Amino acid sequence: MKKAKQMNKVLASLLLFFIGLNPIFAQDFSRVYAVEKVEKSAWYKIPLNEDLLGNAKFDYTDIRLFSTNDSLLEIPYLLQEELPQTPSTCFVPFGIEVTSQKGVQQVLVQTDGSNLNTLLLKVGNHKNARVFSLAGSHDKKEWFGISDSEFLPVTLQNLETFYWHRLYFPSTKYAFLRLQFLDSTQAKIEIISVGGSVFSKAEKQPILPLVGIQYLIEHLPNKTSMIKVFSKQKQWIHQMAFSIKNPMFYSREVSLYTKELVQAKRRKKVWQETGVGHFELRAHSNQSFALNHYLDDTLYIAIDNQDNMPLPIAEILFFQRAIHLFAYLEEDKLYLLKCGNTALSKPQYDLSSFAKLIQDSVARSLHYSLVPTTTETQIAVKEVPFYEQKYFLWICIFVGAITLFFFSWKLLQEKKNGE
Repeated sequence: MKKAKQMNKVLASLLLFFIGLNPIFAQDFSRVYAVEKVEKSAWYKIPLNEDLLGNAKFDYTDIRLFSTNDSLLEIPYLLQEELPQTPSTCFVPFGIEVTSQKGVQQVLVQTDGSNLNTLLLKVGNHKNARVFSLAGSHDKKEWFGISDSEFLPVTLQNLETFYWHRLYFPSTKYAFLRLQFLDSTQAKIEIISVGGSVFSKAEKQPILPLVGIQYLIEHLPNKTSMIKVFSKQKQWIHQMAFSIKNPMFYSREVSLYTKELVQAKRRKKVWQETGVGHFELRAHSNQSFALNHYLDDTLYIAIDNQDNMPLPIAEILFFQRAIHLFAYLEEDKLYLLKCGNTALSKPQYDLSSFAKLIQDSVARSLHYSLVPTTTETQIAVKEVPFYEQKYFLWICIFVGAITLFFFSWKLLQEKKNGE
């Protein structure tokens, strides 16, 4: 009887040991990113890229920030949505005309006449940095200088065939803008499309283009143009913009919906449509539309052409509200951002009570981008003790299981002998 009580104590200890291991294995993340090293200790605003947001949970509650000096210690942070709202911007595509005069490449942009302080350029990849000037005009005859020297950066490691470049300048209200490349001896740069960021109070955060979203256009016999939108990664879509150059006049009703296979009567499964949105494509009007859809499956866009010819859609652009993370980073330390753990819920930090104070401090800090951790990106991480390594934990589990089996077998043998 005494031995049985001792064995019960051993079994209880082993059970508590396994329970204690559970939180360690629950911290597995599918994605890890290295934050650029900071020069001084301060509050920083970190833009979260499309890859990170696509691998995080739909509500971003599994994002965690760690210091490489202590891989188990979470660094408190705030997301953009937790800060006081401020006026932001909204994307509007513009018409462009690319010309060449005396070997000098020019890009003429026709704006909508609204206040502009940025341009968003979709540029084909190029190896060398290029310099250009920016000017504005009301009639395309007399031009006024806005900036004499702007740069298009080098793009050597872009996985796509193009990249997006945001150009900042003082607020203007010109009907036309002109980008003029200064070096006539170099080859032309491919300017695919240009859009403007106009002041808007409707959006809580600025928007950024989504590169990984694809779409297919199919013209059905029932006079409907069907557009199927899909992506390898799950993403939020907050805005979409159509590029339609002709005909001169058109007005089409557009419906957005998703499909789901649901169980019906008699064990049959049928496709059920769920409406997502509705708007009108109309000539001589804004072709940019607000949306709030989480793309985890195919999104269907149906354009009712009635008895008209299908619209020649040149391009559809999709955008997502920019998400920034605010955290206090210390100099001479490296930090890791992790996501992709569906078991985690929203963290509760004390920082939420000081959002306004933190926002005022961040305004004086620099922005830092993210770099995915690959074999080419070496991160100096503090050496983890052997007792915190996973192989050691698996060894403990194996030994514990053998011990548990042995004591259970021993207990059964003694019970049989006692009978």
